[in-house]
Amino acid sequence: MRARLNGTWGRYFYNGDRVLEETNDANGTLARYTTESGSYYEPLLHFGRNDGSVRYPLYDGIGTARRLADAAGSLTDSYTLDTFGRQISVTGTTPNPYRFGGAWGYITDPSGMLQLGARYYWPEVGRFGQRDPAGKEPSAYLYARGNPVGWADPKGKEAGGVPPSPCAPDDCDKNSRCRARCMEDWLDSTNDCYNTFMVGWWACLLTGGWVLPCELAVFAGDALCQRAAERDYDKCRKRCDEDYPCP
Repeated sequence: MRARLNGTWGRYFYNGDRVLEETNDANGTLARYTTESGSYYEPLLHFGRNDGSVRYPLYDGIGTARRLADAAGSLTDSYTLDTFGRQISVTGTTPNPYRFGGAWGYITDPSGMLQLGARYYWPEVGRFGQRDPAGKEPSAYLYARGNPVGWADPKGKEAGGVPPSPCAPDDCDKNSRCRARCMEDWLDSTNDCYNTFMVGWWACLLTGGWVLPCELAVFAGDALCQRAAERDYDKCRKRCDEDYPCP
């Protein structure tokens, strides 16, 4: 999707319902976003900026990002919002369009409105800017049936219940920091796999002669290394969820 605001063009590339990458008009990547899938109902896990930084959102019980942590687990940004998403205060300077309802894909437009699937939402008044296109809501413009603590509307068509989080906010912070460390370890492991692969590949080339068997062995070794890194990452995340339960 291509959009223009105040004379500046930007492009948004989607994976299913969710924004995967954000670029400027010169095709320079501004940010990449990682979710568990392309569904509205799968939370944003982390995002990377064009300066090489990575941020991990820390969500409250209704899917609003309250803080951002870096790969080391240090807090870099915090957001104070009311229950309808009106922003009260912000600390930190990381560009982040996923704040109120960020776990569900609510994305803040540069105009200040939020895109919720088929409609735009105005948090200052707690109402949508367009009528309910599905005709399923009791009020055509009211957000979450007037109950933003218990309901969410990622598609902008029909509000659904949000399961309450059973964990304390401190547990959520610890869980997110733990997962951030898992991600950092996984990135280090995959980088080691790549370095080992390149050494092996160049060694094959330097041997001369028929190098195909050598290259096949190098590729097979790299695949095993990557799978081992993924298994360790999954185990690490599982330990985080067991030690600090926070869905």
